Amino acid sequence: MPARGAFIVLEGIDHSGKSTQCQLLHSALGTSNERVELIAFPNRTTRIGGIIDGYLKNSIEYDPRIAHLLFSANRWEFNAHIAGQLQRGVTIIADRYAHSGVAYGMAGGLEKRWLQLADSGLVAPDLVIFLDAEVEVCASRGGYGKERYEQVKFQKEVRDSFRGIRTAGWKTVDASLPQGQVHEIALAAAKDAIMQCRSQSIARLWIGPMSR
Repeated sequence: MPARGAFIVLEGIDHSGKSTQCQLLHSALGTSNERVELIAFPNRTTRIGGIIDGYLKNSIEYDPRIAHLLFSANRWEFNAHIAGQLQRGVTIIADRYAHSGVAYGMAGGLEKRWLQLADSGLVAPDLVIFLDAEVEVCASRGGYGKERYEQVKFQKEVRDSFRGIRTAGWKTVDASLPQGQVHEIALAAAKDAIMQCRSQSIARLWIGPMSR
């Protein structure tokens, strides 16, 4: 049986560079002979993901609690796949995960514990890389403002929420650094996580003490 893969999640506010850094990680790890898969949440290809896409594009309205449960359901759709790939030795890089659900929900006025409960039992990341960015810088990037949450005031609340929920195990990276430098830091952290988790069992998110 192969050594298991690592589950690496990149988090941050909108337009903080997560997607670019995920792609760079995927490419770099692939060229170093790691088996690696890149996924993104929300995944808009499923039926639930299509509903979320409409919500984010402001064509559908939902109560914030219903919206959170839809995002959570979308993550649960891929939980078995993630666990199976990790057991097969494939490293998973995720552009957003359950911590985004908590940070965005808290920014919308929902309670942290309730938000966590919807995702309790999902595969837990082996590493969370938090790209910490100034909202105004992100807002100046192309395409900003096209989706529901891309509002400066709201994103400032999201950033504060991320900072409030991060734990000692997160790797916080200054996203204002040059893209290549951010990549080097993220890649080093990812390689460490891959080595450290090889003989460890897969953990579950927010079961027992809500600390991961």
